[in-house]
Amino acid sequence: MEARLLFDEMDIPMMDRNSSHELDDPLAIGDQSEGSAQRNVRGLVVRKATAADYNELADLANLAGGDTLSFIAKGIDPTADARLIYRDMIASPVGLFSYQNCFVAELIGSIVGLANGFPAKAIENERIGIKLTAREEYLEARTRLNDPHSYLLNNIAVDSAYHRRGVGTRLLEAVVEEARQQYFSSITLHVWRTMPMRSRSIKSTNNNFVHPMHVHGGPFEVVAIDGVTLNEGARYQADTVNVGPGQRYDVIWTARKPGKWLVHCHIPHHTANNNVEQQGGGGLMLVLDVK
Repeated sequence: MEARLLFDEMDIPMMDRNSSHELDDPLAIGDQSEGSAQRNVRGLVVRKATAADYNELADLANLAGGDTLSFIAKGIDPTADARLIYRDMIASPVGLFSYQNCFVAELIGSIVGLANGFPAKAIENERIGIKLTAREEYLEARTRLNDPHSYLLNNIAVDSAYHRRGVGTRLLEAVVEEARQQYFSSITLHVWRTMPMRSRSIKSTNNNFVHPMHVHGGPFEVVAIDGVTLNEGARYQADTVNVGPGQRYDVIWTARKPGKWLVHCHIPHHTANNNVEQQGGGGLMLVLDVK
């Protein structure tokens, strides 16, 4: 299983609502390089979900998180069907998995991807006055890993026919933008141990900084540079890449053991300021929670 993440290394204040984020390789328009053409799907549209999407989204949600939901639900009713539960939650105008908290990736009228996200604090708010079941208590350790001040990417899934073609990246970009619009400075994403993650570091072009982007918890494999996929023999292992103006690196990192692993810029003042941008420096940090 591969999760594809966008690490958008911003040099403009994240909290500035007027700041723009230009997608580096749009899927629906423009020419594509050989490397991007192998990954991307032309005509893909990412949009907010509607109540009418509930059936297709239930299939995708169940693909990504059905085992966990089934574990909880069958502790109450052994005949419970996780997909049907997802369907009802998504169709509702309220709740954590409401369609109002979902983005869909759509291609020629068919839904091929889903992302569900919301403020992490909403989990605590929704549980007020509710007694957890024994199975929910068992899973509570995972919930406690959430940063309550962050935006939580709760669920992301892509139809298997469209894996490694940029769909997950576009969904994540939508979630990141939604978090920005709600003035969140960080996003929580839970990662299972041994799950390979494909990330992209992008250097914005509004200054001349070169950022040494470093990951803790073991090296990654560089698989593409500036949109061009590297041949197998040209790929290499590293734990730091120097990302210059206009550059882009795609890397695959596999979690080796549980823990909280930092992805950050090695320039000290770019990881200070409580991870909040201050005049172009100080927010270039991401925490990967590996269970």
